[in-house]
Amino acid sequence: MAGLIHFKEEYDVRIWFRTTDPNLKKLDQFEKQFGSDEGLITVLHHPDGIFQKGIISDIKKLTTDLYQVQNVIRVESLTNFMDSKALGDDIIVEPFIPAGFDYAESSLKKKELEARSHNIMSGYLINKEGTTAVVLARLKPRLGGINPDYSGIDRAHKEILSRIDTSNGLVTHVTGSAAINNSFQEVSAKDLQLMIPIVNGLIILILLFIFRSIKSMLIPLAMIGVAIFSTLGFMSWSGIFYNEMISAVPGILIAICIADSVHLMVTFFQGRQSGLDRFESARFTIDKNLRPTFLTSVTTSLGFMSLATTDLNPIKHMGILASFGTMLAWTLTFTIVVPLLVLIPLKVPPVRKKEVGLQTVSPNYYKLVDFIHKYALVIIFIFISSSGTFAYLAFQNEVNSNPFEYFKEHHHLYKANKFHIKEFGGTSGPEVVLESGKPDGIKEPAFLKKVETLNTWLLSKDHIPKSVSILDIIKSMNQSLHEGDPAFYTIPPSSKAVAEVLFLYTMGLPQGMDLNNRMTLDNEKMRMTLMWKTQDSRTYVKQVARVNQKIIDLGLRGEVNGKMPLYQKMNGYVVDTFVKSMGLAIFLITVLMSLVFKSIKMGILSMFPNIMPLTYGMGVMFLLGVPVDLGTSLVTSVCLGIAVDDTIHFLNAYTKSRNSGQSVRDSLAHLFQFTGPALVITTVILVLGFGIFVIGDFMPNVHFGALTAIGLSMALLIDLIFLPALLITMERFTWFKKRSVEKAV
Repeated sequence: MAGLIHFKEEYDVRIWFRTTDPNLKKLDQFEKQFGSDEGLITVLHHPDGIFQKGIISDIKKLTTDLYQVQNVIRVESLTNFMDSKALGDDIIVEPFIPAGFDYAESSLKKKELEARSHNIMSGYLINKEGTTAVVLARLKPRLGGINPDYSGIDRAHKEILSRIDTSNGLVTHVTGSAAINNSFQEVSAKDLQLMIPIVNGLIILILLFIFRSIKSMLIPLAMIGVAIFSTLGFMSWSGIFYNEMISAVPGILIAICIADSVHLMVTFFQGRQSGLDRFESARFTIDKNLRPTFLTSVTTSLGFMSLATTDLNPIKHMGILASFGTMLAWTLTFTIVVPLLVLIPLKVPPVRKKEVGLQTVSPNYYKLVDFIHKYALVIIFIFISSSGTFAYLAFQNEVNSNPFEYFKEHHHLYKANKFHIKEFGGTSGPEVVLESGKPDGIKEPAFLKKVETLNTWLLSKDHIPKSVSILDIIKSMNQSLHEGDPAFYTIPPSSKAVAEVLFLYTMGLPQGMDLNNRMTLDNEKMRMTLMWKTQDSRTYVKQVARVNQKIIDLGLRGEVNGKMPLYQKMNGYVVDTFVKSMGLAIFLITVLMSLVFKSIKMGILSMFPNIMPLTYGMGVMFLLGVPVDLGTSLVTSVCLGIAVDDTIHFLNAYTKSRNSGQSVRDSLAHLFQFTGPALVITTVILVLGFGIFVIGDFMPNVHFGALTAIGLSMALLIDLIFLPALLITMERFTWFKKRSVEKAV
């Protein structure tokens, strides 16, 4: 736990990738040359138009104030946009809303018409209708250093926005990549604060209902606290930073801790109710549970550890921490729970006769076994056919994600993003880096004409409403040099002429508004920023590939870059995570089960009831329209690791009874009465523990929790109905080999 003093959080896109990842290296190179493309977008909307005195004054003040926010290096808005105009023989480059602007209604109207028809501002800083404007705050590049303090930026931004008068009907939204990163941090904390008390409350109610004792209820809660804080301390000692994926670990550990402790406590109280004293009950509990709980913890740990094969760091770290926490929970169960059960006098229901209490089986359980025996083949057919159907549906799933849809529809970022796209046709998209091949090469008309051809092709696509680059500035300046004649909104005819217009433009720029974010210092490379409508990763990646191919087709050198494309490139890693983790988990658990039961047949047999729930969960995903993404890619390996717990408890109790000479019928009836309740209780707790994720706002965790809960529910049903039917069918000829205890009853 002492490691918690080193607790750190990190939510930047970089944490998802290894430092050696080629995609990350490309982003580093981009930021060294052009600065960060990460920013905070403030969207301001008024149905009667933005060009009102109060609103323009607020935008101007907002633009100035944002420069004071830590890590903000550049702010762009329609008020400080550097516009070029011809005045006689002179070229004037000044802010679009200059100092001393009179704000008269006629002046505002004139500026509105200019802005809405402007080649650069329209569709970028103001929408075509003039009702919505944006203020873009660009952040400093990381360049191998510490990530920006997104929560600090958000607080400062909110404080600045609070000064804006919205009583006149002005509406503001905040979006952008910096807002995404802050929302990850915000939502993770909020979800944790919301879910942990609810989970604990539910667990308290369940434990009180089961054990009817406050002391008994407090024992598992004490273990939960030690397990969670120790695991988070281990995280900090390991140099792992807390993030949105790791925020799921406390909830997972609560469920696992309760499952372990309840198994022991149910057995302990069964012993006490049968007449055993505290020490004898503790020995009985350890004898019955030490081996199966160790095996279930190992298989669960393997399920989580299989996630360590991924190249996505947060998922890998989540798997490592959950795996560590699982084994720690098992250790604490026997070093904290069992001793406390012995040391603390706990009330138990009146005991029955000691000599028959642990052997007597209720006739109702024999009726259940007989029912399964009678319809065994029907049960097997129903489960296999339905599982096959859901497996077919599972293979129809597509790998897809949308960073903005990681939040529920009521979340402010989701609303802001949708509004921004509605008003501008797109939001901040990828960056296109183009290389001329030599210093000052971007000034050559031949190169610029190829760039213009690319730009024309890009703007012909429905998902790209706008692009911004030095190409627009060069053409605008050339037009200004020719008295604003639209016919001269073209590329100058010579490299010298291009150099002159760029020189004239940069001469009039104030500090911090130069073109170093648009071209490299040696003028060899340039950057083109695209507004982009597409946000789902599957389509995004395909469209980026088309842009890269078009660059090649035009004989240009360059590629798409930036942080948003890096987010979207996770798709390939998600597929890799899904396949590798599931394959490794199935293989390791099958081998382990074969070794435990000393039979390859039993090892393979044990996997049927554990793989089947996965098909139901993945099939439900398709029916609900949930794609395979960061959250759902975890479901298979995690669900498999936990679902096998019930199978191990089931088969351990079954083989133990069979090895003692009992018939299949007696073994199953005994299992249903003395092992079944613990399986049901722990599954209910696990389902509630994972199911509680659905109330959160981070959608990958919502999908992960809901689908895992579905998988575990099906796993219990399969273990209690399908697996007995399968065992009965396999051993039908030994069904009545030994007389049951039923007659004695």
